[in-house]
Amino acid sequence: MITDALRFAAMSAVAAENASMADFLRALEDGLHRPIINETNLTSTYDFEIHGNARSTEEFLGMLRDQLGLVLTPEHRNVEMLVVRLLQ
Repeated sequence: MITDALRFAAMSAVAAENASMADFLRALEDGLHRPIINETNLTSTYDFEIHGNARSTEEFLGMLRDQLGLVLTPEHRNVEMLVVRLLQ
């Protein structure tokens, strides 16, 4: 079982240059293991850099808020997904 503390050990430092918001959120989704819906309306490319020692999901989200001014808010949404299954 992966705990939040172990999951976010790899998310304590995140950096990207000339990245779109979609690219950045895709990296966050990989670390958070959940989908993120972009409601920022930001369409350009950006340099992102987050540093710290997050020991939990909440601490990492606090770093994201404090260092980049981005806030992730948990919500329940219907999300369309494509599921691919191997036929045998």
